[in-house]
Amino acid sequence: MSTQLIEKIREKASGYSDEQLALLEKVVNIDSGSGYEKGINEVAQVFGSFLDSLGAEVNYINCEGIGTNIVAKFKGTESNGKILIVGHMDTVFQEGDTKEHPFRVDGDYAYGLGVADMKGGIVAALYGLKIMHELNRLPDMEIVVVLNADEEIGSQQSRPIIEKELGGVRYAFVFEPSRDNAGIITERKGVGGFTVEVFGREAHSGSQFEYGKNAVVELADKILKMNDITGIRPGVTVNVAVIEGGSKANIVPGYAKARANVRVEDVESMHIVEEKMKSLENDVINEGIIVKVNGRFNSPPMKRTADNLKLYEIARRAGNRIGLNLEETKTGGTSDACFLSAKGIATIDGLGPYKYNTHEKTEHILIKSLHERTMLFAVILSEFNNEAG
Repeated sequence: MSTQLIEKIREKASGYSDEQLALLEKVVNIDSGSGYEKGINEVAQVFGSFLDSLGAEVNYINCEGIGTNIVAKFKGTESNGKILIVGHMDTVFQEGDTKEHPFRVDGDYAYGLGVADMKGGIVAALYGLKIMHELNRLPDMEIVVVLNADEEIGSQQSRPIIEKELGGVRYAFVFEPSRDNAGIITERKGVGGFTVEVFGREAHSGSQFEYGKNAVVELADKILKMNDITGIRPGVTVNVAVIEGGSKANIVPGYAKARANVRVEDVESMHIVEEKMKSLENDVINEGIIVKVNGRFNSPPMKRTADNLKLYEIARRAGNRIGLNLEETKTGGTSDACFLSAKGIATIDGLGPYKYNTHEKTEHILIKSLHERTMLFAVILSEFNNEAG
């Protein structure tokens, strides 16, 4: 790649810095928590219009109760394969939160709900595309951008939309936020959710204590046994986080429930954990009580595959060209990169700006990293001018 092209990319990224930040402010100030269709639809219109202005073929796909998803396509030589760009427009926040916590700039940082996770990443991706479009240097491959509406709640409705576009995809880029070491994510844990319900028998705690079947006591045993699953294999963690049970202190509780979040590093651990969780149904300590376990893994681990490493090397090389040292990073969080990688597609994640306090009202990014990630993606795209074919 020529030094001249690098300087053109740098010049354009610098020239768009204020405009880029203004777009980020606009979408961050729109409430788009998972399930809030009105806000997600507004964000989709903003991003969809931007992609349309670049000449992409933009399709809006609505999922009832979730909102609008975007599939935008830049045509290229089909035989060269596809590049897939994935991001999500939903956040973890509620309607009305942005009014209390609007976008703001404080020194080197931009604050706002979803500014890191992951509206900042989408804005970086779109401006990377814009720069290369204007330089007439987009790779001669089909480029597909999918922006979904429900990643924060597991991408259950949007996943089929993404999967429909996977034919011919050679490389996938996910724009979740990066860490402050400028890392690129090549490996993530898989995640599952499980619910344990205990059905006992209510009774008066004084006159009929022996008749009662205490569901809370049984659940306490199950919570400890779930906790013991942590560490049965490297990287396995079980977080029992939500507990319900009982109504009044003078009533033997007849029902109790606990919900747990589970993280694993490999598929074998997924199967082992599922078996351990299901076995709780047959491990009842109080006769007459019924235990039911429901749940599954909704995101497989993103393994550190040879294909992921090859794509990481392309990104690392692109980073070096603009003075960035991109470390390879592993994280316990999940994203759409997990199932893309599990499909055998070369995938890297964490391409968004540097994050701080995600999922908190003080969420923020380092502003200069937004521009760095924009340049980075533009340079990565230029690398594929050599890769195509």
